[in-house]
Amino acid sequence: MSRKYNQAYENNIDSLNFLLSREREKPPLGDFLSGNDIQASMRDKLVQWMFKLSQDLSLQLETTQFAISLMDLFLSKVKTAKSVIQLLGVVCLMISTKFNENRLFTLQDALFHTGKQYKINEVQLTEVFILHKLEWRLNITTASELVRRLFILTGLENDFSRIYERIDAFTCVCYGNYELSQYRVLEIAIASSICTLEQFNQINFRNQWVQLLFNQGILDVGSVDLCKRTLLRVLYSQTSPYDAHKLSPITLDSIETYIRRNNDEKSRLINNA
Repeated sequence: MSRKYNQAYENNIDSLNFLLSREREKPPLGDFLSGNDIQASMRDKLVQWMFKLSQDLSLQLETTQFAISLMDLFLSKVKTAKSVIQLLGVVCLMISTKFNENRLFTLQDALFHTGKQYKINEVQLTEVFILHKLEWRLNITTASELVRRLFILTGLENDFSRIYERIDAFTCVCYGNYELSQYRVLEIAIASSICTLEQFNQINFRNQWVQLLFNQGILDVGSVDLCKRTLLRVLYSQTSPYDAHKLSPITLDSIETYIRRNNDEKSRLINNA
């Protein structure tokens, strides 16, 4: 590595460790809509609306994922009426924009994008109420930013842009599906990455990367396995029969088999040396 890249690598490792420590502070929410007036289908429909609005506003993916996590955390703590679910979504986007963007998402913007069905003081009060209920602790890590830091571990200077694009698409499926949203963000990031590497037939890279995460104590094999299988099931349910063949490279094999194969290959090479 060049000295300049080595410094960037060290900085990214520090950032990864910070994100991981912050992510560990927030346990998975579980069935966070149990007992709430908001149903899973309503929540998922709202998330799709938030993704569409974010795209229209050219917001970063991290901003949208932050907003969705913020909303889910609030729903896990506060029983919310159906009539204000869109208000909740747009205010969470407004809060997230303040943290992650170099632009303003104003009260007037929030009113406009909700069809002016709420009053300006309702938007203001909702923002304060959300922040109060969450005790102003907005230490939220997103899958999108975690993925990029996890790939830094490889030490490669490759252009991962196509891989990131596909991983981001898979993480968005996870955020947009209530069952998948109950997994930890780290599990979503790793499972989405493995699905992408398999779809792109990057099997050797997948094996080495998974081994690296395992060796670093980052990978919980059982939990990521469950997340990956759930993601694959949801992907098939959302994919037309005509396009289903595009998912066929993604396996149901346990991640443990990747690690075992990788170790067996290393042993074979050592014995043949």
